[in-house]
Amino acid sequence: MDQIILTLKPGVTLAERGGQIGLVLQGRICFAKDAQQTEILRALVLQSQSLETLMALLHTGNTPLENDHRISLAMAEFILEFGEYLET
Repeated sequence: MDQIILTLKPGVTLAERGGQIGLVLQGRICFAKDAQQTEILRALVLQSQSLETLMALLHTGNTPLENDHRISLAMAEFILEFGEYLET
């Protein structure tokens, strides 16, 4: 199975307003809605990241099954919200 790598599209920049960060592309901006999304954005701004690496950033130490479901949902939500700013 191929590893999924997320990267920012060319021209995407980081924006910050009132302590909240987001991504800008062609004048459109989307801000992170929580600490998890902020952490993912900061990692992606530094360099392209594998999906597995980003999911590891969200690990909290809860029970493995609960944690896996929560992380999977958080990543799916992130990709849906920021999809227009990302390439795989």
